[in-house]
Amino acid sequence: METTMTLRDVAIAAGVTRQAVTNWRRRPTVHGAPTPFPAPVASLRGVEHFDRDEVMRWLSLTGRGTNDQAALDAPALTPPDGSVLDDVVALLALRSRIDRDLAELAPDHLARLARHVDPQDRMLATEIAAIDPSPELLGYVDELLAASFGPSDALDRLASSRLSRQRAERGLSEDAATLLGAVATACRQHLGDGALAVDVPHDALQAVCRDALIVEPRDRTARRLLAIRGNDTTSSAESVVHVAAILGQDDDVLDRVDDIADELASGSVGVILGPSSVLCDRLRGHDAERRRSTLAVGNLVAAVRLPRGMWRHAHRQALGLWVLRAGKSAHRILLADLTGREIEIDDVVDDVIGALEQSDRRQYRYGRALPYDRAAAGDPLVPAGMAPARLPGAATGHRGAVTAATLVTSAPLDGFDLLVTPAEAELATAPRSLGQMIDERTARRINGSRIDATHTEPTATVRVMSAVATDPDWFIDPLVAAQHYDHARRTEPSDVVVTATPRPHAVVDDIGGSLVRYPSFIVRLGERAAIGPHAFAESVNQLPDQAGEWRAWSVPRLAPNQVEDVEATLVAAETYLRELRRREVAAHELVRHLVQGVAVGDLALVSTTPRKAG
Repeated sequence: METTMTLRDVAIAAGVTRQAVTNWRRRPTVHGAPTPFPAPVASLRGVEHFDRDEVMRWLSLTGRGTNDQAALDAPALTPPDGSVLDDVVALLALRSRIDRDLAELAPDHLARLARHVDPQDRMLATEIAAIDPSPELLGYVDELLAASFGPSDALDRLASSRLSRQRAERGLSEDAATLLGAVATACRQHLGDGALAVDVPHDALQAVCRDALIVEPRDRTARRLLAIRGNDTTSSAESVVHVAAILGQDDDVLDRVDDIADELASGSVGVILGPSSVLCDRLRGHDAERRRSTLAVGNLVAAVRLPRGMWRHAHRQALGLWVLRAGKSAHRILLADLTGREIEIDDVVDDVIGALEQSDRRQYRYGRALPYDRAAAGDPLVPAGMAPARLPGAATGHRGAVTAATLVTSAPLDGFDLLVTPAEAELATAPRSLGQMIDERTARRINGSRIDATHTEPTATVRVMSAVATDPDWFIDPLVAAQHYDHARRTEPSDVVVTATPRPHAVVDDIGGSLVRYPSFIVRLGERAAIGPHAFAESVNQLPDQAGEWRAWSVPRLAPNQVEDVEATLVAAETYLRELRRREVAAHELVRHLVQGVAVGDLALVSTTPRKAG
């Protein structure tokens, strides 16, 4: 029976994108010789399948791809059609504990071996007895392990196979699992290498558990995965870090948090990942009272709103992170809002450890520590934009200013170029008005809010945007914003902030989380807008000064296959312009401080032109 691959499998094995494989199929000539891509041998549920051996020979012949070991990696990607992921994991767990290939064993012999390696039926014996494996399935598991660098690597390769893709578990993103694992490891080390008790999605186990001693989980699948990874388990431990990802219904989250808090022995730590809507954001009525009741115990040391995109089930929703410490009441809570921020995981971990230490002298990279009673009474618990106060720029002398400027002006700058071709012959798309887009619900208009200038301060962290070109950004403290402007709508990433007065002007907020100063307003484009935010902003900025009422503004309609490419190009152009402006400012600063510095004797210019002798 032939073993088949999908085009996605081919891309993974060859180390290229799926689009690259499609391009290979369209180009039957390689290095001037006709070398067509192998023809499909089957189509299952609308997906084309190709003979694995033919594809590997074609890759070897053409030299396509970036992976010279594709033939060795391919077996892990090509399970027999009709295989079940849980069966493969169970068989791999058994194979990792015996020294014989499964294909040479009869099903009843497999069951006896499973009972031998799992005499108390903690993870394996029942599952193996229930499987009626085909010879092809047993051969696949043997080949999977043989083509891998051990059982743990075999499990990683299985995660890249179409079996795992078909399961399509929508748990934590890779970044979320890595962050959760780093926090768990740091907390365990803080306790003196304590054990881990884990309740996280299966695809996050490796990142969270690493080489830790694990309190044996209740979940049998998790036990099998940990056995394959080689983690040691124990029934109990003196100091434990409880790690849980609570990704279910919001109604269940606080009940689960209370259960975990009740299980924490003195000196243990709880690390909980759950919806920010429950752990960090504003709650109403009974839900708000429930959270205050949970916090009344006094064991929360850190509450962090994480960047969007870490929850695959709802990538536009943020997750929240709580860290609990049992045995001693906390007197401060670290609060941090990481929405829209580029984060360094090591710095997040340092902030969490600082929160566990409860030191009054600790400086935080991402958050701010508030007295426990004040923080616990807050609603929202983590105000939007919560971060350390921004430090004012340090004063430097003329010499330091010149040196800093030359670091900018001396760096090489690549040119900006792009390739354009004649468009395909088709009818031009007619523009539409912004009002029409609002009416058709391809865009939304959201009013800005009046902001009292006396509430702003230059070192605060919540941005207050205005689309008026001459208006500087304001900044407001997140606690002040929560107290006075809870009614105000905030931007989301890729929102466009627009004004009609004194002339039409627009700017894109790529980060989100900002307040918007009235009369500026937000335009939020939908998926059917036929234009991206940067192209929309540019179209507004090209309008004449007397463009009239905003509803009548003309908005271009782009071809669907051009929207993303145009956006990417405009972002690159803006990045280039921003860098040019930065260098222009640095050059002006260099000239100013050079003249003044030489005049007052603070610096002297060293000539780089060699002098002639004589």
